[in-house]
Amino acid sequence: MQLDLLSQQYTNFDVKMAWDITTMDSKTVIDGGIRNVLYMWMEDIEIRVDYPDANGKTVCRAADLIMPRQLNMNDTAPFRVILQTIVPSGAKLVFTYKYHGYNGSDGTNWLQSFEANVP
Repeated sequence: MQLDLLSQQYTNFDVKMAWDITTMDSKTVIDGGIRNVLYMWMEDIEIRVDYPDANGKTVCRAADLIMPRQLNMNDTAPFRVILQTIVPSGAKLVFTYKYHGYNGSDGTNWLQSFEANVP
């Protein structure tokens, strides 16, 4: 998967993510990819997306568990998150990803959140 071809991007010290957002059958579909850029390998990667209202209350939430279970350094895996509502253009989404990262025998549990607007 070529992340540079997707319309929205996020880069942090540990991962690079990219995705496109579409609607289908009264749902919002987020198709993207995640690349491990730090650890020898990551395991049990989960990507969750929340759609909060103007007061911060969650309107809708969905998640995807990344397969394969282990993602080696510089490898990319696809993800798909389907929110059970149409999220309007300009609305804020909150992405949260978590994983176990390993460099040799040392392991790290990590959880990170960031916001992105629907184009």
